Amino acid sequence: MFALIVILLTGTVDEMSIRATNLGFFDSFSECFTARESFTATVFGMPEGYYPPNTQAVCIPLVVNKDQGT
Repeated sequence: MFALIVILLTGTVDEMSIRATNLGFFDSFSECFTARESFTATVFGMPEGYYPPNTQAVCIPLVVNKDQGT
């Protein structure tokens, strides 16, 4: 399982603020990466796979423990 996380950096070098948001969970890396490319095209109008400065999205692999839910 993979989580698609978008990261936004705002502010200055001296006072950088980092925001991260979960955009969803995916059963495979390819599903997650496809969603990542679609997100940048839809939201930022960028060519698929490219993100504007101070922005990035990553597919993070997850290990899910069914007893604890995470």
